Amino acid sequence: MKTLLTARGLSLFPLIIGLCRIFANACLGFVMVSGQANGMPLFDTDKKVEALLASLPDKRFHWQQHQAMQLSGMPSYAKSFASTLLAVEAAEILSGHTDIFQRVLTLRDKIILSGLRAGWHWLAEIESAPQGSRGYVSALYVQAPSTNPPGTDRDHLFQWLPANAARRFSLTSAARPHTVNQHIYSVALDRDELLAYIERGLHQEGWTREQAFATRGSSAWRRGNARLMLFPQVSAAGTTLFVHHVQ
Repeated sequence: MKTLLTARGLSLFPLIIGLCRIFANACLGFVMVSGQANGMPLFDTDKKVEALLASLPDKRFHWQQHQAMQLSGMPSYAKSFASTLLAVEAAEILSGHTDIFQRVLTLRDKIILSGLRAGWHWLAEIESAPQGSRGYVSALYVQAPSTNPPGTDRDHLFQWLPANAARRFSLTSAARPHTVNQHIYSVALDRDELLAYIERGLHQEGWTREQAFATRGSSAWRRGNARLMLFPQVSAAGTTLFVHHVQ
């Protein structure tokens, strides 16, 4: 069971980081509109988890403020750091938290710590950096039921999607006073058919294009204070659609 959970955690959080890199440049204007993320909770926060995050060693560690998120409907936290310590030294210190970390794994040039505590799966990823090391600690509540599980139907916010759009991934985070939603859908339509369908639906719902924010292969939309960016990619089953939505 622990092995499966570890694999699940290892696959989910690198995906988050990958998504953030994908959206970082293309959505720069959107981030400026929505403000700086500050970890405003999107669910009933777990004070014990937050206390554990706050208790992480701070000597020779520079920690960013933790972020509270919903990952495909599951509460999660993430907290990144930089350190002057070597990666192996930073990992050794973090592994002293045996209450949350019970396993260690080396993966390519990274050191992974993982463990379970009261229904939360903890993960730490440490890698070398020019000035020492860097990484993050995350906690994912693996027992939380999702009210809208991936792969069932389109999100209620996105009625402009085809009815057969299957949601494969979602990440919701806070950037006061806005909420940022990032989703991945798979749609059994070719790229041009899908974009034509979406464009008709968006116009009908009052969205207008924002050419200034669009990048090659993407489109940007605005409705009032809400922002939307779409990144379609051709896939074997039709089209994979990345959605970045700020409301």
